Amino acid sequence: MTVLAPYALENLQIDGFDVVLNKPKTAAYRAPGATNAAFATETVIDELVEKLGIDSLRIPPHQRKQKKGLPNRLGRNLDALVILKQLKPSRIVPTINLRCQDRRMGSGEAVAWLSGFWINAGFQSSATVSINTDGTANVVTGSPDIGGTRTSCAMIAAEVLGLKAEEVHPVVADTESIGHTDTTGGSRVTFATGYAVYEAAQDAVNLLKQRAATLWKAKPEEIVYQDGVVSCTTNGHESMTLKELAGKLPRAGGPVTGRASMNPRGVGPAFTTHLVDVEVDVETGKVDILRYTAAQDVARPFIPVMSKARSKAVLRKALAGRSNEEYFYDENGTMRNTGFLDYRMPTDAGSAMIEAILVEVPNPGHPIGIRGVGEVPIVPPPAAIANAITVPLACA
Repeated sequence: MTVLAPYALENLQIDGFDVVLNKPKTAAYRAPGATNAAFATETVIDELVEKLGIDSLRIPPHQRKQKKGLPNRLGRNLDALVILKQLKPSRIVPTINLRCQDRRMGSGEAVAWLSGFWINAGFQSSATVSINTDGTANVVTGSPDIGGTRTSCAMIAAEVLGLKAEEVHPVVADTESIGHTDTTGGSRVTFATGYAVYEAAQDAVNLLKQRAATLWKAKPEEIVYQDGVVSCTTNGHESMTLKELAGKLPRAGGPVTGRASMNPRGVGPAFTTHLVDVEVDVETGKVDILRYTAAQDVARPFIPVMSKARSKAVLRKALAGRSNEEYFYDENGTMRNTGFLDYRMPTDAGSAMIEAILVEVPNPGHPIGIRGVGEVPIVPPPAAIANAITVPLACA
């Protein structure tokens, strides 16, 4: 599903094989499987480009990658996505000229760039939004917060209710306290649980309009709720804020709790484009990553600084894996590094300069344009770094 998704290929056949090894199993580590697939595929793509005599860095993105409006060769419709308006030529031209350029004896510098894809997930989620007597709100969901989703869900409810984010109190409940909610994974929580929060907040708004209609002896369809203010279109009553209405709920029908359970289908797959600049000592094989630029379609980011931080954190994780993590076996096939005693823990001192670029293309499959962003940044780094390393080695 991910191996060639960013490419528009006229002719494609994929043969897959299961290979059984006497080695430790692998498991989910963000975008499971996609990173491995991209590493293998992009290596082959670069070999093909080399045999064809094409400089892959100079191929315009719209020619190299899948275009909007076309299904890819695996049948997934990418119509809603703008994939590569991400790295503009002005960002890559200064680094193109560094290919095979010696900086000191025995070293070479090179650049590689490529795109990564992750499918993202939807699945089932439930949420409730309750209005307190002081005009604040409580949001209850069943998705454990491993990436700031309490905040994003609170902000979604706040936008619907016309409140400040700090006036919404998010709570993650256990499985006995909330409707069915699937796993926290697949970059799904802000999309799917956020969708449930949005619908639960809309349900709360409809109930608030009914309560206001009772107070004003009007019909619910004559009540307008906008930006946290309730007004009546027919009989000239003065508008009320949510805080004012909340204090009158006991006389208008009682508490307000909106509920929603969702199985949303409008998942927006994720794309990112990475540019890596490396320096290689061709005698020792030491690799220094000088600069790493990652552009990602984040749809509508509720917290842009969090989206950037997430991208950078995932990249640091990927770069650390590239330089630090390895299963080492002796001649008998026994793993020798079985613990963390000699594990090289990455630090900022050895990290590259990372730039995260947010490309905002709202997801039409979500009422406020949300797309999952947490996994796709880990897909391209190993392949991009490997492809960059091969240039100075070939020039040595």
